[in-house]
Amino acid sequence: PDDPGPVPLPVSVTAEERPFRTVSAGVSFNTDDGPSLTGGFQHRNLFGENETLTVEAELGIPIQTFGIGYLEPQYLRPGQDLFATFAVVREEDDAFDQRTATATLGLQRQLTPAWTIGAGGLLEASLISDEGSDTTAFLAGIPLFASYDGSDDALNPTKGGRFRLDLTPYAGIFDDEFAGFFTSDATGSVYYDVTGEKDYILAARGRLGTIFASDISDVPQTRRLYSGGGGSVRGYAQRFIGPLDANNDPVGGLSAVELALEGRARLIGDLGGVVFVEAGSVAEEIFPSFDEGVQFAGGFGIRYFSPAGPIRVDVAVPLNPRSADDAFQLYFSIGQAF
Repeated sequence: PDDPGPVPLPVSVTAEERPFRTVSAGVSFNTDDGPSLTGGFQHRNLFGENETLTVEAELGIPIQTFGIGYLEPQYLRPGQDLFATFAVVREEDDAFDQRTATATLGLQRQLTPAWTIGAGGLLEASLISDEGSDTTAFLAGIPLFASYDGSDDALNPTKGGRFRLDLTPYAGIFDDEFAGFFTSDATGSVYYDVTGEKDYILAARGRLGTIFASDISDVPQTRRLYSGGGGSVRGYAQRFIGPLDANNDPVGGLSAVELALEGRARLIGDLGGVVFVEAGSVAEEIFPSFDEGVQFAGGFGIRYFSPAGPIRVDVAVPLNPRSADDAFQLYFSIGQAF
C-alpha cells in the first residue's frame, strides 16, 4: 500500500510434508577394488514422530555389506537422539578376509549447530582368515565420539572445517585368548576459499590414530589401523601403507598418521580440476615411529559439479613406491575426496 506505516495484509500459507521415503543408488570404481554398486532406502517418519529407518547395501568384488540403522530424534530431551545399527560385512582383502557382524546402540547429543557428541555400546563377532589360518574374535566396546562440522557443504565444502575424535575401549576374546585394548582415532580437515567466489579452494586433511595395546598380536586384524586407498592416501592400494609380511600383504599397526593437501579449481562451467599430494605412515608401535618409512603420493583429477554433488575422477601415483606397490590408482565416485 501507499501508506508506509504497518498495515495488516491477508497472507495464506500452504504447508506440505515432503515424501517420507527415499530410494538411492550409486556406483564407484577404483583400480584396486574394481567396480562397486550401492543402494539404499530411507523412511524418515516411521512411527509418525520423525523416526528414521535406513537400509543400505554395497556390492563390490572384494567387499559386500548390508546395514540397518534406526534413529529416534528428541529422545528423552531436546537435541538428543537414540541410534541403533546392525551391519554385516563380507570382505576378501590383501590384509585379511573377514565375515563380521556388528551391532551398536547409543545416544548422540547436538551441543551446538556444529558440535555433536555421542556414546554407546558395541558387540561384534568376526571370522578372520589370514595367511591360511582362521581365527574368531568376539568383542564388546564402548564407542565415544565428538564431531565438529563447520563446513558449508557436505559433498563439496569450500570453507570452514571438520573434526572428529573416536575413542573406544574394547574387551573380548580373540583367537581363544582374552583381548583388551583402547583405540583413539582423530581426523580433521580445513577448507579455504582463496578468492571468495568458490572458484579456487585449498583443502587440507590430517589423521592421527593410536591403539593402546601390549602387542599388535592382541588386536584382531579387523580393528588394527591401516592407511592407503581412495578415502585415505590415494595412489596406494587399500590398507597397503605400512609393514608387509613375507607375502607382501599388509599387517596393520597400532599407530597411523596421514596428511593431505589438495588444490581445487572450477575451470569451465560445471567442470573443475584438482591437484593433490598425500602422505601416510603405519607402525606396529603405539606411537608413530616411522620405522616403516613414510609413503608419499601425488595426483590430479577432474570434477563435474552435478546437482547431486561433484562427480570425481582421480589418478594418483606413489612418489616413493616399494616393489609391491602398483604404478598408479584410478578412482571414480561422487563427492570430494575429503
